[in-house]
Amino acid sequence: MKDVASMLLDFYRQFISYYEMRTIKRILSVELSLDKLFNSNSYLKPHKDLVKNIDTAKYFLTCFLDERLLPFDAFLTELNDAFLKCFNNVKRNINSLKKDKLRELVRTVKDKDIFRKTSLNKLVGKSYRKNEYKNYYESICLFSLNFLTSLRSFVPPEEFYYYGEELLFNRMIGNNMLFEVYVFRKLSDAGIPCMFHLQMEYGNHGVREVDLLYWGDNGPGVVEVKTGKINVDELRLFKETLRQRGIDKFAVICPEDEVQRIDSEIAKPLTFKDLNDLTNLASLVDFKDL
Repeated sequence: MKDVASMLLDFYRQFISYYEMRTIKRILSVELSLDKLFNSNSYLKPHKDLVKNIDTAKYFLTCFLDERLLPFDAFLTELNDAFLKCFNNVKRNINSLKKDKLRELVRTVKDKDIFRKTSLNKLVGKSYRKNEYKNYYESICLFSLNFLTSLRSFVPPEEFYYYGEELLFNRMIGNNMLFEVYVFRKLSDAGIPCMFHLQMEYGNHGVREVDLLYWGDNGPGVVEVKTGKINVDELRLFKETLRQRGIDKFAVICPEDEVQRIDSEIAKPLTFKDLNDLTNLASLVDFKDL
């Protein structure tokens, strides 16, 4: 009986870790969230990026849903403040590079050594010399290489360079989408219905982007993902706007040194490390309501 139980347990572990099952769970998570959203809130809707260009949207969705495209476990050992500092430096350098330079960098992906050296030179610069940051910069390079290598199997060859630049440099790094993907997967893989990349009517300010929307506690909650300094006054205004639209649950995922600056009356502050603890995730919702 023990041997049979052990075999069944081993099979179950393989089953839940199978990447296609994770993808299916994430799709169902978004489907459930969309259904609830369309039936309950007229202020929130999918971001225009997801509807204006179907081809771009297809690969954009793949970044969030497909386990093969972003192998986090292979490159992220810890999302701490030092890593975030390095990431933000790379992000600034990407945003200052001209479009043709980014496209040129994507073209070097065929040779791993050249891609690494070019990335460190163009996207990191002198900061790489500081020993305490070297491993973090190397992990960002490895992530970029893994991302582009995996992306080649998804997109037509003639479109690879465009989508490599657009998805990796402009979105995943340039717009911090990498961390939104990370948080979305943590929530949906834990069984919390969740969706991403929304927009909300924002009074006289027009439209505001909303990182993540999750469901539980008899209603929706919003998650904002921050990797740098937080504008507390802006958070307070956003909280009030959410409240006016019937959303009382608001969480902010941020660097550890920013947590103390967030008043718990405004939002529930969590660090990226907190997402590895199911107890912290469960604090966002009441599972009996799912």
